[in-house]
Amino acid sequence: MAPKPLTPDQKIAASADDSELDEKLLAQGIAVNRVIADKPAASLPPPDDEDDDEEDDELELDDDEDDEDLVVFTAKEAAGALATIYAFVKPLLKNYKKLLAFVGLGVVVETLFNVIMPLSLKFLIDDALGEEDFEALVKILSVLAAAGIFTSIVAVWYERWDARLAAAVISDVRTRLFEHVQSLPAGYFARTKRGEILSRFSVDMSAFEGSVKSFANSAALPFLELIAGIILLLFLNWQLAAVALLVFPITLIGPRILTPKAVQANYEQKLNESSLLGMVQENIAAQAVVKAFSLQRRTLGWFTFRNDEARRKFASAAFLSTMVERTVTISVLLLHLVVLALGAYLATKGQITIGTFVTFESAFWEVSYNIAHVMHFIPVSIQSAAAVRHIQEMLDEPTRGSDRPGAPDLPRITHDITFDRVTFRYEGSQT
Repeated sequence: MAPKPLTPDQKIAASADDSELDEKLLAQGIAVNRVIADKPAASLPPPDDEDDDEEDDELELDDDEDDEDLVVFTAKEAAGALATIYAFVKPLLKNYKKLLAFVGLGVVVETLFNVIMPLSLKFLIDDALGEEDFEALVKILSVLAAAGIFTSIVAVWYERWDARLAAAVISDVRTRLFEHVQSLPAGYFARTKRGEILSRFSVDMSAFEGSVKSFANSAALPFLELIAGIILLLFLNWQLAAVALLVFPITLIGPRILTPKAVQANYEQKLNESSLLGMVQENIAAQAVVKAFSLQRRTLGWFTFRNDEARRKFASAAFLSTMVERTVTISVLLLHLVVLALGAYLATKGQITIGTFVTFESAFWEVSYNIAHVMHFIPVSIQSAAAVRHIQEMLDEPTRGSDRPGAPDLPRITHDITFDRVTFRYEGSQT
């Protein structure tokens, strides 16, 4: 179907938009295909298609979201990315208390075994090997073997329940999101691009799934092992443990500075991905218009402009998220050298046994490893928190009014549908 001709006012607006767009594209080094004759080269009126009424303004460079006032995470909210995710899924977890109990029990059992392993080194070196006690050696190794087999069985058992729990939570969130879409008024779909809605089900759900699926092994288990490891260090030698615990204030400096910036950068990346996805989707829907008016080069220029912006946003978000973890790794490495030197000095002077020194080193490595593991989960939680925020924005959209209680269902249509003296308008617009 041929497109509608432009009115004089529309031509003036299109010309103004075209000039402004050309300046932006030229600034990016993109060749612009100038208009010829009376063909419009900027915004085109949508074809008379029943599915594309006014939403095919897809060739506008300045999307609606550019004019929105972004609500930036505060430092407190950024540091609480896990709390943001928990608040989002908390209403869903009450339906899976049994699964939560199974997973929690399994994580506790595995934590206890991972603490017993380094502690056994102390008794193995000081009591069994140092005293050449074969009977003690057999007992220690037998206990470790039995505990290892039992823990392995429990680990496989709770991993199965953890997979089911993650799948159930993700499915519930996806269902909740889709149900909310069905309840949104028509005005929301008129002012919101399809790509923005689809991004909640694709990009945002993918980031959310990543944090939910890896939470038990990448966050809960390392955190519990971290607490147990600190207790073990204090048990072995509190003076050396006091030095080792400096790892916490040192490792918190970098994340405290970088996490708020990383959260904001990831959120801006989500907005940019939504915009880019919407532009591609709408360009595909308007291919008839693009080819009819030879707009391929112009739309490619617009896409390149958007894609370059997305590349910069992605690079910034990825770098800041990685630096949150990298600062922790560097701090732990430097502190470990100090602990190693001090522990070797105490062992040389006879203030601690060789078994205690070796066990302390092993326990400190476990603590360092778990800190790094938890910090490795921070970028995942940051991206997930940004995705949750983006999803929650749509869930916060008001739904259309519901029927009063007891309202009867409408009968099935048996004749023609006729509109008589009916007016219609979108929310906030004229009739």
